Amino acid sequence: MDIIYCSNGIHLNSSSYIITVDQSSSSPGPQAYKRTSTIPTAWTKYEYQQRVASLLWLSSSTRFDLSYVNYYLSHFTSKTRKQHEAILQHAIRYLFGSRKLGLVYQK
Repeated sequence: MDIIYCSNGIHLNSSSYIITVDQSSSSPGPQAYKRTSTIPTAWTKYEYQQRVASLLWLSSSTRFDLSYVNYYLSHFTSKTRKQHEAILQHAIRYLFGSRKLGLVYQK
């Protein structure tokens, strides 16, 4: 978690963690999530579960906007289909695009 002290309060975000959410050998990182019509190669069951767990941590710490998508995807951790992988990839793409968002506590 990144803590940034500002003149008007404290800003908490998870931008450094978001960058590491998808650092695996099968996916090279943010450039793999550019909007395309095709879905990249399928993840293994373990890789899918690992990414959903990362979303769970983010949704419980600083990214409450991911709560519903995490709730939905966690139902399919044992039997994943292409549509669930596509939703997860969309959520990760959203994370990379909005990684500077976080919580602000004002004085």
